[in-house]
Amino acid sequence: MEKIEYHLLPPVKKGVAVLANLTRYSLVACAGFSLAELALILLRFTLAGIVSGIISSTLLACCIALLAVLAAWCQPVLMAKQGIWLSRWLLRLGALFAPLVPICWGYSLVCGLPLLYRQAELPLILGVFMLSAAVFNIFHMAAAPRALKIRVIVLPLLLLLAYCCDMPGLLVFGSVFKLLATWAAATPLRQLASIAPRIISMPETS
Repeated sequence: MEKIEYHLLPPVKKGVAVLANLTRYSLVACAGFSLAELALILLRFTLAGIVSGIISSTLLACCIALLAVLAAWCQPVLMAKQGIWLSRWLLRLGALFAPLVPICWGYSLVCGLPLLYRQAELPLILGVFMLSAAVFNIFHMAAAPRALKIRVIVLPLLLLLAYCCDMPGLLVFGSVFKLLATWAAATPLRQLASIAPRIISMPETS
């Protein structure tokens, strides 16, 4: 019986393209609201600045979750020999927990209380999974241009730094890292949205 490659089903590939575009635009919005937060606070529109900051923080956490889902699809489909098994397992685990991020953030925004114990650590865990997968698989990206490989490795690191600096005392650093993460993600996500629907086969595992 022929094995069904669920990664290559047309709805899945179309969904990946949609998620890639959604993540790209959400990162732009995240950086924009972060800059608006700084500007509004400097202009003494404190409440508006706080609201902008909350929106930016929420978008950042959701973008990390979206990227975790995309990474779980990208490694077996785009990397030579489907990458290292350990990172495939980590990314699949990350994709499983990723939906909890918007659920928890939405619940907290509405109810003012956390849904899960230490839920703020979820994006950090997902970011570490993605960074580990990128580093572990650096030799499985030989076919990718050097600039793309650098962006793939640097992006999760920038997201982790942006998330860690997303607090009142480090707003400037947080905004800088959000801008850099948006820049690093722009080209890979645009390319992924373009090529995902056209992929017809997966690499053979070793």
